[in-house]
Amino acid sequence: MPALENHVKELDIRRRILPALADNTPPPPAQKESWLGRIATFFTSKGMVYAISRTSGSIATVGLILLMLSFTVANKRMITDLSDGLSKRFANLQLQNQSRELSERLLENVAPAPKTEDSWDEEDEEALNGIARQFELAVSDMLGAGASATPRAVAFQVKVNAIRENIIKTYAYRPDGSLRQGFKVAEQGARMADVSPEGRAAKEFSQKYARDGVGHEPKTEAGKRYKEKLRQQVKSSPRGQTVWQTIKGKYATAKTAFSTAATPRQVVGMMFDQALTGVMDIPGESFTDNLASRAAKKAGGETFKYWAEYKMDKFTADLAGKASLQQAATNAASKTCTAEQFVQYAVDDIDFPKVENLDNRLREYRPSLEHDDLGHRRPQAKAAIQKYASASAKNMGTYAEAVSDYKYHFPGQAGAQAESVAAEVAQGVAESLGPNKVSSSSSGKSVAKSSVPVKRARSFSALRGFRRIGGVLIGRDPKNPDTQADFRNISWQEQDGRLGILLHRADGKTISAGSYEKDVVHQALAYVADGRLVTATMISAKPMPYFKILVHPTLVNTDLGCRAINVDRLVDKYAREDTRIARVLEAFNYQSFLYKYAALKMATNQVPSDELGEMGQVLAQYEDQIEGNWSSIYDVLGDGAILADPGRSHIAAKPNYYNSEVVRQLRACLSGSAGSYPLFLSLISQKNVLAQSIGDILKVETEEWSGVREMPYSVDANLSFMRPAAGQNPNLFPLDFIRQIVYVPTSFSEGAEDADESVDENPWEFPQLQRTGVIEELVWEGISTDPADRRVFERMRDFTLMQRLFRAAVNGQLGYDFPVERLYDLAQATRSAVQEIETPTWNYNPFADMMIMMRSSAEEKAAYEELRNVLGAGDPKNQDPCK
Repeated sequence: MPALENHVKELDIRRRILPALADNTPPPPAQKESWLGRIATFFTSKGMVYAISRTSGSIATVGLILLMLSFTVANKRMITDLSDGLSKRFANLQLQNQSRELSERLLENVAPAPKTEDSWDEEDEEALNGIARQFELAVSDMLGAGASATPRAVAFQVKVNAIRENIIKTYAYRPDGSLRQGFKVAEQGARMADVSPEGRAAKEFSQKYARDGVGHEPKTEAGKRYKEKLRQQVKSSPRGQTVWQTIKGKYATAKTAFSTAATPRQVVGMMFDQALTGVMDIPGESFTDNLASRAAKKAGGETFKYWAEYKMDKFTADLAGKASLQQAATNAASKTCTAEQFVQYAVDDIDFPKVENLDNRLREYRPSLEHDDLGHRRPQAKAAIQKYASASAKNMGTYAEAVSDYKYHFPGQAGAQAESVAAEVAQGVAESLGPNKVSSSSSGKSVAKSSVPVKRARSFSALRGFRRIGGVLIGRDPKNPDTQADFRNISWQEQDGRLGILLHRADGKTISAGSYEKDVVHQALAYVADGRLVTATMISAKPMPYFKILVHPTLVNTDLGCRAINVDRLVDKYAREDTRIARVLEAFNYQSFLYKYAALKMATNQVPSDELGEMGQVLAQYEDQIEGNWSSIYDVLGDGAILADPGRSHIAAKPNYYNSEVVRQLRACLSGSAGSYPLFLSLISQKNVLAQSIGDILKVETEEWSGVREMPYSVDANLSFMRPAAGQNPNLFPLDFIRQIVYVPTSFSEGAEDADESVDENPWEFPQLQRTGVIEELVWEGISTDPADRRVFERMRDFTLMQRLFRAAVNGQLGYDFPVERLYDLAQATRSAVQEIETPTWNYNPFADMMIMMRSSAEEKAAYEELRNVLGAGDPKNQDPCK
């Protein structure tokens, strides 16, 4: 049987070699062969015969010996070993020989020029970097040829994520290289728990892409070596100076046609850069180390080194000859000699994961910025919460929010929320209570590494109705997300300390995006790069008696962060006491209160009074309040018709959140009372509603917030979205100042445990106030007469417009040919302009502190004071913020 196999093998080799020697037509495309089959094809091709005939005697001898062995050696394993080893030797010799010939011809017919080593300047260095960069990109094209083609939209977003990470790093680090205090950059994929080969590949791919996007010099070993080799060649001899002038001239002519940003396929090629240096003979720990070691093992690390040297010499020879920069790059990306096919075989055998698969794996782990306000005080804060919970006889989990931060509520990567002190507190409570014993009101359930919060943090529609957002929400997508304008470049000019931003369209037209302060430009870039959309908000944070302030990490401790906090206060400052607004808010409060009372009253009307217990006392208190305010209640709500008007009633606008029978009977009681409280009470006492649980009738609580939202817009080729559209308030453009209702599941409802994951993408925003424009009118009047508030608005207006432009760019809405890598250059140019100033963490209220102390025991007072000090609630930055 072995003899028969060897005979078949011999016939197969004869079949391969004999027709190839006689036939001048190219063979048809072949199926993917085994490694041994590829070596056989390589050494029986016409190209090999031609190569043997024109190369040195030693190379020819090696090739002929290998051919003889392929016919005479009977053992299959020996054929494999010998073919493998001799093929590497042949490839090495051929590559060395051709490199030597190229080097000799390079300076052969060049006239000498005066040697001027000291004349090398910045222009020379830029050209050297640019040429070396194009060389490494071309070589990477060849090495990454085995990677699958990537859809253009995916390729664009993969590149964008690398740019995002680099911009964030530019913001997090000061110009002197020091990391801003309390900041940390979560690199793309940093928290990805998946340790599968594809998961590791995704992380390494993104990291390689991010590193590649920094600067314009070569990044791979091959590119760096070529740069130094070319420098040495052109500076070491008079003839080299002449060659350099020719090459530099070609670069100057063509440089605007080349991009310094690598494609995903080129990045795949760059991931094999270590193999080019021949150091990958032993598998490394990383995914790509193993891939490269497989390639190096097949072709040999030494072969890769000779191959790289040949590529360098060929690229330089082409540039010194008649080839343009583009032609030289094309040649470098192709296989121009037989030995290169051998190298390509080794690379083609690597099955690299599809780029779109890597990108999908990383979607929940995009780069983000984190800021830790507690820092070294984290352990003390956790201990202080435990102490106060013990002193006040409360569940420690109810106080987790006192140490919550931006990352806890709006994580930048899946699982980031589980790393906060609040999560540690909640997890500790969950573990102490055991499984299935954590009450929904304790906030002590384990913080899972859910993907819901991270998706919501970057979704404008999801955040609009999220119960934590009563503040500033900036970063909405356009109404026409699939539209693409065709912009090809961005530039900027400094004018009186501000930057004029210019965009250049494919048709050659330049359009101005306006003039902006440098720090606004820089922070808008960082804000968009991070991708989360909550600019600033305030949240309740038990046991502290005042709100906690959360500011986007790219704005915290900066002047612009202070403006974001203050713009959130303009609605309450100017549009709260006006009688038109007060009456609308009264109607909301009365409806909420009456519905709750009616639901409980009707549910308990059939229950004997002696069984009501505590519920009876609650209803009695409700009735006292209704009676005391009855005149005002009936004046505002009238006969109850308001409860059927979605424009005036948050109950009518969201029927799924309320029991329809309770609403119907409440309307009937109001109508039938004719304004008489005793009659109303008598009527409602006769009504009842069937409910299996309280959760059937009390599904939600309502919270009323003021807020600031970015106005809607559509992207177009004239940048019209940077100016007010029809129907938008030109004075306050691009910001909407609003009041809205947020619906939160009650502790009785089925969704109580997931209250922080419930979202209403169409929150009720007091339509009657929107129709009249009264809020905008009052805010505009206020800021028009207050210079400080006018400055707040103008800074936030400019920030909103800048981030809108940059968001369109990174989302591909300015076109896939838009050079997003230029945004990194813009970030570099503006990084020194950020104005650092402490932003408050707490909306501090000393009166609220006083009330806590008056109601507390000595033990509680001591514990509360310790907690307040650890959390820094009384720090000067909170008592006199942003001054």
